[in-house]
Amino acid sequence: MKWVTNHLQIKGDKSLEVLQSLLTKTTEYVQDEPEEWTGIDFNKIRPMANSLKEAAVPNTVQENWCLENWGVRGNAFDTQIPDEAKAEIFFETADNAVESLIKDLSAAHPECTFEYEYADTEAGSFAGKCEFINGKNILQEQYSAGSKEGYEMYFKLWGNKDLFVFNEQKNTYERAEMEMG
Repeated sequence: MKWVTNHLQIKGDKSLEVLQSLLTKTTEYVQDEPEEWTGIDFNKIRPMANSLKEAAVPNTVQENWCLENWGVRGNAFDTQIPDEAKAEIFFETADNAVESLIKDLSAAHPECTFEYEYADTEAGSFAGKCEFINGKNILQEQYSAGSKEGYEMYFKLWGNKDLFVFNEQKNTYERAEMEMG
């Protein structure tokens, strides 16, 4: 399984309001201690039926619904909002990007522009960016595996640029040789 980091920026007069409408507060218990966090909730874009959320429903049924409707096996996790004054959010997903959800979100909020970027944990292998206005995709770039652009999106979202060097002859990045000390 791969993990994908997603970055969404919402631009427009109501951008903060739109971002807030996507967030849900959750309490989880870590070693019997309650821990509250706020995260993006895909149910706010394409809601799962309450009957599927019940404890008696097998995880595989929920997972299949998520794959079919969200494009990923479950809801977003590890949400980060770097600045509460900006409509910008980072979140993780399992296995895939969520372009179709962002497109739906854009259609529901035609007054805003949605800029979306993603990259998975394997440097330069799965990365891209899109831009949506009023449910229309006005920019779509999925970078080829091993491309310079794919690596640069990975560096932007995951960091780790210091582990790579740029090979001008190949016009892409390669793992840096590690010195043994």
